[in-house]
Amino acid sequence: MREIFVLQQIAELIGHDELIGLLVVVLTMIPYVGIVLCWIPAVLIAAFQFGDWTHPLIVTAIFIVIQNLEGMFYAPRIVGTSVGLHPMTVIVSIFVWGLLIGGLLGPILAVPLTATVKVLLTRYVWGRRLREETIESIEEVPIVASSQSAEL
Repeated sequence: MREIFVLQQIAELIGHDELIGLLVVVLTMIPYVGIVLCWIPAVLIAAFQFGDWTHPLIVTAIFIVIQNLEGMFYAPRIVGTSVGLHPMTVIVSIFVWGLLIGGLLGPILAVPLTATVKVLLTRYVWGRRLREETIESIEEVPIVASSQSAEL
């Protein structure tokens, strides 16, 4: 009960939109649950402030559009560059691991599992083939005798 009073006092001091923005910044770090925890107070504030269903529906639409844009464009790019995966690889891996593992665990573990598979393939499959090709190309290079270069 005290937390509600504290949030109410903060909302009166800084305004509802700034409070919701602050909540979004902090709580969206929690995957899947954080955005819902931000959406609920935003819809309740819109419903009580305006007293109709139009404004809560507008707030819901804004949350859905922004969350989808973030999920499709910004998050894969940020996660991909930090892990070393292409953004499209991140999106596809979320779908694939979600189908393979199922439930909520698949999409949560998708990026770490894909990064692990990439490291293993790079080290043991692609890396070995690249080393063999490099060694073969080095063996084919003709060696010039050092005496010929000394005469010139």
